Amino acid sequence: MRFGILGPVEAVADGGPVSVAQPRHRALLAYLLLQANRVVTPAQLAEAIWGGAEPATARSQIHVAVSRLRRALRDHGLDDVIVTRPGGYRLALADDQLDADLFDRQVEAGRAAAGQGRHEEAARHLRAALGLWRGQALTDVTAAFAEPVRRRLLEQRLIAQELLCDAELALGCHDRLIPGLRRLLEEHPTRERVACRLMLAQYRAGLHLDALETARRTRALLAEEQGLDPGPELSTLETAILNGDLALDAGSRAGGVPVSSAATTPAQLPFDVQGFAGRRRELDRLAVLADASDRPAMVLVAGTAGVGKTALAVHWAHRHRDRFPDGQFFVDLHGFDAARAPAEPLDVLRRLLRSLDGADAAVPQEVEEAAALFRSRLARRRALLVLDDARSAEQVRPLLPGSGPCAVLVTSRNQLRGLVAHEGARPLHLGPLTEAEAGELLRAALGERMDEAGAARLARRCAYLPLALRIAAARLSCDRHLTAAGYAAELADGDALAVLDGQSDGQGGLDGALSSAFGLSYRALGPAARRLFRLLSLVSGQDFTPATAAALLGVTPGEARGPLDELCAAHLIAEHRPGRYGMHELLRGYAAGRLADEEPGTGRAAYPFPRPRR
Repeated sequence: MRFGILGPVEAVADGGPVSVAQPRHRALLAYLLLQANRVVTPAQLAEAIWGGAEPATARSQIHVAVSRLRRALRDHGLDDVIVTRPGGYRLALADDQLDADLFDRQVEAGRAAAGQGRHEEAARHLRAALGLWRGQALTDVTAAFAEPVRRRLLEQRLIAQELLCDAELALGCHDRLIPGLRRLLEEHPTRERVACRLMLAQYRAGLHLDALETARRTRALLAEEQGLDPGPELSTLETAILNGDLALDAGSRAGGVPVSSAATTPAQLPFDVQGFAGRRRELDRLAVLADASDRPAMVLVAGTAGVGKTALAVHWAHRHRDRFPDGQFFVDLHGFDAARAPAEPLDVLRRLLRSLDGADAAVPQEVEEAAALFRSRLARRRALLVLDDARSAEQVRPLLPGSGPCAVLVTSRNQLRGLVAHEGARPLHLGPLTEAEAGELLRAALGERMDEAGAARLARRCAYLPLALRIAAARLSCDRHLTAAGYAAELADGDALAVLDGQSDGQGGLDGALSSAFGLSYRALGPAARRLFRLLSLVSGQDFTPATAAALLGVTPGEARGPLDELCAAHLIAEHRPGRYGMHELLRGYAAGRLADEEPGTGRAAYPFPRPRR
């Protein structure tokens, strides 16, 4: 069985193509393929297909479409491709069954071969990748989700074409590249990376005037359509062609295009998380960053301690680094760091400017001047800026680019409402993993030792929090005699937070990690919010109301609103539905520990929920 989305949506079984004639059925199949091997709810499907304008009969239409898709697949002997799971549907997909996945693997293999100088092998992989395309991706799908996916896949295709050009330039194939590059530049006339490769091919073919004309035409189009000058890659290459730079000759640089005469292009992303699991919906929502064109795009990823904000940001950035050829910056702002004060914007700007202009570059001593210079340096660049662990909007604001196709990804434990209200950041709330995603994470970490039932119990005890799950997985990996079920029982029998905090790697790497992470958020609260957080550990049940919070503090509901909002903004509690709040069990355990340490003797017997003060 194989599926295709790199063109019209198709499903092909051993006995031939599966008929998917109805547009809605094709859209449904395509979306399930994009979310393969994870449970998709009817609400997600309705949002994907109708974009928030679903009819009253949306659920029944989805049910009918799923039934007919199953019937079409069953007619070809495929009974378990789309299965019903608690909460929704899951399409089971093997690694080699979707053309888009095969495309990604071939491109990565080509990139790896090129990085090691094996250009013929790189070209082979990249030709195989591009040969999987049958036209425009999702050609026959008009559902709401399709256009952003089409843009993302088109960008990946263009990157593969550019990588293939690099490999063939390195092999000395500049003459035969020129017609194809001309056509590609006609389709994407302001894509500077294509223009640069065409200019280099023309120069090496002896067409020096044609190369300069390509530069002139691209420069004029950028000015006319985007109001921008070309970036450093095209400008540097144009100057080198005018000067007859010997470095451009075939064989002198294995086909490379010079991009900067001042400093190395920043590539500062830290090590990607191994065994990253789930978060497909959140990764898709970050696609707005990759689509940035005429002005910077910004997403704020906010969530509680240990929920995986940095892991998500770094993983997405690595997956899409090729879309930001002018630099990928990573800055830890130390907004919640027990060992360091929050980073000062001027210090961060100095570091960023030196990475752009060279270590010896002069940097203004005033934050406003440094911020203005940084914006000027980024104005013509397609760069990615990851600002991790931000404490406030004021800390982030001077670091933002002012124009051009830059993308900014901010992570914070706070909601940073000022960035959303004034700078237009798109908020992305990151909650705990779903049950299926937690299982995926444990499966990646434990491999053949994975016990599905035991792992499900363990994930519940870890509140589906990625940091807790990784601590548990590390303990299981180091103790070959301990099972997931046995470890889940340990957590159930005692204080789960204390048990997880006690799992050290022998060098202090994990010891107390959860309590430390929670403590940084707790200590940033005001006195009333800290006290409310402690007292909430006394509340039985899964959630509570503002009236409960007021009773705990002995104040009116209106007076309790401030501490409640502060806890919500810090992601130490969450409003599950209007007027109902809750916190996960590990945070409740931390709150109970704070209560015992800071208000010894306080307990349920001493707290009969007094009437609010009037």
